[in-house]
Amino acid sequence: MDTNKIKVAIYLASLKLTSKLPLSTVQRIGGSLGWVVAQFPAEITQVTQKNIELCFPELTAKARRHLTVQTMIHTGQLMMETGAAWFRTAEQNLRLVAMVRSQAVMDAAADAGRGVIVIAPHLGNWEWLNCYTSQRYPGVMIYSPPKLPGFDAILRQSREIGGGQLAPANASGIKMVYKHLKEKGVVYILPDQVPGTEGGAVAPFFGVPAVSMTLVSRLAKKTGARVVAVYGKRLPLHAGFEVVYLDADARIYSDDTQTSVEGLNATVEACVRDAPEQYQWSYKRFKRCPDLGLNVYKFK
Repeated sequence: MDTNKIKVAIYLASLKLTSKLPLSTVQRIGGSLGWVVAQFPAEITQVTQKNIELCFPELTAKARRHLTVQTMIHTGQLMMETGAAWFRTAEQNLRLVAMVRSQAVMDAAADAGRGVIVIAPHLGNWEWLNCYTSQRYPGVMIYSPPKLPGFDAILRQSREIGGGQLAPANASGIKMVYKHLKEKGVVYILPDQVPGTEGGAVAPFFGVPAVSMTLVSRLAKKTGARVVAVYGKRLPLHAGFEVVYLDADARIYSDDTQTSVEGLNATVEACVRDAPEQYQWSYKRFKRCPDLGLNVYKFK
């Protein structure tokens, strides 16, 4: 018996179950699970705590601990919300978008007729966000196929539900993205993951030198496309989500790659500061940070 297939089947069944529950129930369950995990030295909690320690040195130890717990609560909510985002219809998901802030920023970028690169950090709920953005401005989204077999089909179905297309994070996918931007289309990129050994530059993120992607910089320089940031912020009291747009830092358009990447990270940071507890601090963002060494995430 293939254990991976069993894992996938169980996980998908649980996601389908959560899609039948009200958002308030889903978030209460997820938040409670996240709070429980935060009380133990699990790796996800330790990574979250370490990243917050690095990025918010100005906070007291008590404040950093509070932010860690709040982040774990939101992480639990995100995991539980995934089922609803993947298995509900686009119409059902759109009903939970309660507010949109600065839609005019995106509209103006699209109306400029130069193509738009939309960067969406891992903040709030990016799966739900996709339902809104792909309905309003369908485009091409770069993604990395999941490692577990059986997930790719459901992930593609979910992310293409609003009319968008997925481009794999490889040479053929990048060609697809360039072509779409040349045709004045919209491209969606998750900008805050550590790139491979090629295609990266070291730039500050919350004051910490971090290996960061150069793809957005190269795309903007080569195509002349505008760059806009967006995120889906979880509202309090289970009231749904707020979609927030903002202009990218002007440095992102610099011909100098280093300056441009600094502008990219500054843009992501501006998004995160609006709701730091909803950011994916559990990701090992500084795992290849030259100034921190190789053991930054080595815990006893």
